[in-house]
Amino acid sequence: MTKTCFLQWNEVKGWKWTSVLVKGLWIGLIIQTMTVVITKFTYLFLAWLKVWVVVEGFEVWEVTLIIAGVGILMFLFPPIPG
Repeated sequence: MTKTCFLQWNEVKGWKWTSVLVKGLWIGLIIQTMTVVITKFTYLFLAWLKVWVVVEGFEVWEVTLIIAGVGILMFLFPPIPG
């Protein structure tokens, strides 16, 4: 081992691993929960958008612009599933 690696290894050995692992589990749980919530809201939003477009009776060019705009915005948001 290099001197830097040895110093880092000794520092890591002194950590309170129970605390580190519990915090890691909480972060993972929060991320997983947010992923599921965002996915469900995405499906609900797209269903609402479909109903809104049909009920309002937009023309083809208006629907095209709406779908293109929403598609671009959803693509730009990282948490929204593909």
